[in-house]
Amino acid sequence: MIAKASFTERPESIKYMVLPSGDADLWMRKNIAEVVDPETNEVSYEADEAYMRTNATEAEIAADFEGWFETASAWEPPVPEKKPETEDERIVALEGEVKTLKAQNAVLQEELQATKIILGVE
Repeated sequence: MIAKASFTERPESIKYMVLPSGDADLWMRKNIAEVVDPETNEVSYEADEAYMRTNATEAEIAADFEGWFETASAWEPPVPEKKPETEDERIVALEGEVKTLKAQNAVLQEELQATKIILGVE
């Protein structure tokens, strides 16, 4: 995914941060442009930025910037696997749903009785 990013200083085109796992967080920027605020004359920078986590080296990425930028643009973080619920967790969830349904049923019964009284039907 590409995002428009703003910076107070001119950013590097590649920001590569090695993680303890050995993988790296990678930010890639292109179309870096200087922006001057017309009111304050303050200078900032904007760029198209793509992010990904990778096990490629910084040298590999620098050697094929455009290819890696495309890869980072399409990268999506992995979705963590949801651990299956235990039987106890499922029972607690079901009991909560039953309690909610009973409360909703009681409200509906009261509304039904009130409607019957208003309509004179019993």
